[in-house]
Amino acid sequence: MNDKIGIYNGVTGEQIIREMTDDEQLAYDAHRAVVEKQKADEKAKADALRQTKIAAYEKLGLSAEEIEALLPATKPRLHTA
Repeated sequence: MNDKIGIYNGVTGEQIIREMTDDEQLAYDAHRAVVEKQKADEKAKADALRQTKIAAYEKLGLSAEEIEALLPATKPRLHTA
């Protein structure tokens, strides 16, 4: 069973909800896979940068509390697919 797709006609106010065709579902799934990979790549890059910064601060002799105070707080990003 495929996902549903909604089509809204702003002129008539008519809304149609139907099941995606197999081709639409394949394209949608492929797009979602690309977006998820991009998210994972961004997270890995951010984690690597954070670890690099932590290692540099540790070489300077900073405590864990001082390092946490210097690092930006991690906040969730909003993604739209």
